[in-house]
Amino acid sequence: MDCEIRLADVISWVLTVAGFGVAIWQFSSQMNADRENRNKENKTTWFLNVIVLPHLDRLHEFYQGLITSISTKKETLKGNTMFHDKFIEQRAKMQNEIKREISEFFDFLSPLVCSYSKDLGKDLLEVKNNLQDDLTKFLEQEDSQLNTVSIKISENKQKLLQILNKELSLNC
Repeated sequence: MDCEIRLADVISWVLTVAGFGVAIWQFSSQMNADRENRNKENKTTWFLNVIVLPHLDRLHEFYQGLITSISTKKETLKGNTMFHDKFIEQRAKMQNEIKREISEFFDFLSPLVCSYSKDLGKDLLEVKNNLQDDLTKFLEQEDSQLNTVSIKISENKQKLLQILNKELSLNC
């Protein structure tokens, strides 16, 4: 019995084993990539179906109600002929009411968004704070115009929608 192994056979066996190894590695890599893509798609679908779509009407109603509320408060302040201390007290009360209205909406939306992404929650907090600042300043300014604050409110709404849309487009 001659146990002679030729170099060509060894090379053939090594290449065959290497080929199987590469095929197994490629199959495994593709399975992992597919799993990651499915998880990403599931998370994006969840974000869209749980956070964005069910609350879109409420978001539009909130911003529309905010314009009505701020205009009513501003008209009340303009028509006010109280003493200066009472005027300041009433304006502060109205500013707190506006902040509360904004906080109620964002405090409802924020936990949902934060459950998806902490960074997105931080962006949402920035939108909330900017809106509160803009409306507080509007009530402080005696010569401010309603159309100016309406534009600011619309820009804030657009910023919020852009943040939500950006998150969807990043994950698609």
